[in-house]
Amino acid sequence: MIYNHTPFINENSLILWIVVNYNLKSYCMKKIETSASDNILKEIHLKLIAFPNEFKDKVGQECNWSMPTYYRKMKAETSASSLSNAEREKIVALLGESLAELQGYFSNINNGKTN
Repeated sequence: MIYNHTPFINENSLILWIVVNYNLKSYCMKKIETSASDNILKEIHLKLIAFPNEFKDKVGQECNWSMPTYYRKMKAETSASSLSNAEREKIVALLGESLAELQGYFSNINNGKTN
């Protein structure tokens, strides 16, 4: 359904708008995350904010899921009804990798090395 306040002519235009804005948001998050800052609190904050999106992107890429599939599987009542054993194992492994990368990032900050 196209809402009256949107400037779109048809549903295909709306879908294109959603895809472009999702990609732009993803690009902006990566741009923000990689920008160096002299403010250590800001740098840590931006890294932590970017973490869920990075994890979601990794899961989507490794499991070959679209974002709607990711959210549909995430919102299921039980993981047994939505995830295969292989998917569950892959997601847990990806979480471990992502947390290790995050820990490495914070170790570098602690040692005075940023970005």
